Amino acid sequence: MNEFIINIKKTFDNKYYIGPYQRSYKWSSLTRYGQVPQMLYDIYSAMCQDPGKEYYLQYITIKWDSMKEWYEVIDGQQRLTTLSLIIYLLYAEDHNFENIAKDKVEYSRHDNSNLFDRVVELANNESTEESDNAIPNQDTYYLVKAARCIKRFLTLCKNDNKLEAFEKYLKEKVMLITNEESSFVSAEEVFMNLNDNRVPLTSSYLIKGLLLTLAARHDDKREYNYKEIIDQRVIMGRQWDEISSWISKKEVAHYFFKQDDGGLDNFLNLVLKGIESKNEAGEKASVDEVLKKFLDTLEKVPKQNDVGELELFNKFNDVVKTPADAIKTLKLIKHYYRRLRGIYENNKLYNLMGYALFCESVDGYKRFDLSNVFNVSDVQLEQNLKHIILTAIPDLSNDDIRELCNYSSSNYRLQNLLLSFCVFPDGEDDKYRFDFVAYNREHWSFEHISPQNPKNTVRIDKVAQSNVIEKIKNSSIKENKKKELIEKIRNDESIESESVSLLYDPDIDLDNMGNMALLSGRANSSLKNNPYIAKRSILFDMRNKGQFIPRHTIDIFNKVYHNESDPQFNFDLTKWDQRDVEAHSQWMITRNITIRKELSK
Repeated sequence: MNEFIINIKKTFDNKYYIGPYQRSYKWSSLTRYGQVPQMLYDIYSAMCQDPGKEYYLQYITIKWDSMKEWYEVIDGQQRLTTLSLIIYLLYAEDHNFENIAKDKVEYSRHDNSNLFDRVVELANNESTEESDNAIPNQDTYYLVKAARCIKRFLTLCKNDNKLEAFEKYLKEKVMLITNEESSFVSAEEVFMNLNDNRVPLTSSYLIKGLLLTLAARHDDKREYNYKEIIDQRVIMGRQWDEISSWISKKEVAHYFFKQDDGGLDNFLNLVLKGIESKNEAGEKASVDEVLKKFLDTLEKVPKQNDVGELELFNKFNDVVKTPADAIKTLKLIKHYYRRLRGIYENNKLYNLMGYALFCESVDGYKRFDLSNVFNVSDVQLEQNLKHIILTAIPDLSNDDIRELCNYSSSNYRLQNLLLSFCVFPDGEDDKYRFDFVAYNREHWSFEHISPQNPKNTVRIDKVAQSNVIEKIKNSSIKENKKKELIEKIRNDESIESESVSLLYDPDIDLDNMGNMALLSGRANSSLKNNPYIAKRSILFDMRNKGQFIPRHTIDIFNKVYHNESDPQFNFDLTKWDQRDVEAHSQWMITRNITIRKELSK
């Protein structure tokens, strides 16, 4: 495949053919982000920036037909058709301009005799229901709509004495990058391959193309030749791919944006926000009067097919107009990438920011804004995060503990308290990282360690049966009752909770915060109303199978908070009673004070 670059004037030195396998013309023209207004806007903006600088359009793919002596257009016919329309309408506005596109594009689906002349004639009619009904088919309908849009723009250029300059710039400085396929290859085959393997035209893909195309040509001292431009694009492309690959990882995207997918688009939105804030802080770029008036002629509310998934690209295209803009944007992208990656790989900052991003909103807590991380040092960011977190974590030294001790499924202050014990566990070093992704993927709730609503009967989970049986064997209940209970458990039958009071403490304060642990809804439902000894076995089995169980929850079921010197505390890992609730509650108060002191440093 040969690749060459020619300006629009030389482009129309050749003839082109649009085959029957090609899609009909469908470029939109009603709103700012329709393809037709976008092309006009971009070309005119480039002219205003520097009329001596070339502007590059996207690729077209062609194949030479020696028999017909024309190029068959395999990809890019919408672009070529729109350029033809612009040239025809320029000639219609001023016959002193050469109509270089006349009889240069032939369509298999049209009667080609005077096609563009007919479109121009229809476009000159007022856009009314009656005039639109005169348009012969849908294909021509879109051509006429595009022509009317172009005509409005050219009229504005003429009124502002810019028409001649625009015509000259379009023909001489607007460049088309052309891929020429071998004449021995079927055009239909190339078309199918291009469309089967085509990278989807997502916003991020187009932003990459926009930035790399502009930035690769930027040099304050000289112009790059084409080979140097390609080399620059390759280098920049590798850097872009590195950033895209990392920010698109599910665990990274979910941590920063709470989504497994769309990491790159969310990241670019952050960058765009940074560009816009810089623009607001400085002088805003002036918009040419022609463009202002042209935009006023377009519909204000974008149609979905005009914007759709390309809205982000359109916003970038509005603010990145020059090679210098592209260079600055790429530098900002690299800065944002390095900053986020530095935070993600710094365990301390990772935990602090994670808590600020994933804790529940409560009175006094302002949701953390990720855009606030890019212009501060690690030291300042750490201090900012600590200050924010202190507003989210209850202060058990001053707050009314009775409020926290009273269970409610929507008690977000209690949830933030338990989360703080999980994220900032006692005795962990800087290698510890809490799994925020696992935490956010499921609904989390309070697990009553001693069941909130114990049933009259309970079926012991198979995972826990051996431990429960062992406890029954070592109990003081009558032997015949032991045998009965053990047989029922082995047969996976329900046993009466009243008859096995050794498994439960009937006097426990169930809704006390000391009886609470933090678990995912899935894990919580697995524990059901099992007694403590059974829950402990089930919980550890889930952890061993790879399910995420927070560190603090594991510590509760291991009773690591007990003071071994205090004879009042219960070290029995087969039963949970009121002494455990009180011990855990006291530990929570002490640990909360310690965490808040550490955050206040």
